[in-house]
Formats: sequence, C-alpha cells, structure tokens
Amino acid sequence: MEARNIEIKRRLRAYNISYFELGELLGKSETTIYRWLRKELDKSEREKLNKAIDELISKREQ
Repeated sequence: MEARNIEIKRRLRAYNISYFELGELLGKSETTIYRWLRKELDKSEREKLNKAIDELISKREQ
C-alpha cells in the first residue's frame, strides 16, 4: 500500500502540528483533515494545506 500525502504528514509530524490545529486554521474539523489525507490530493489542495502549515510554523516561531 502506497502512503498518500506523505510529505504533508511528515511536515505535520516534524513540527508537531495536529490535525486539529490544521483544521482549526482552515475552518474544518480534525476528522475532515484526516479524511482529506487518506486520498492523494491534487496540486491545489496540497498547496492550500502546505500554506496553512507554513502559517502555523511561522506563528510558532514568533
């Protein structure tokens, strides 16, 4: 079985960001984020999540 969205999941783990935190920023539930990451995302969806992750990382570094 191939891991889907592995880079996004690795970034979340590396920066200790929960699905809840990501979902809260995007106005979605933790469960929705989990479901999104179960299937391969298209480029625009990946960019949206990566941008949100960047924002959370930036907030933590302040």
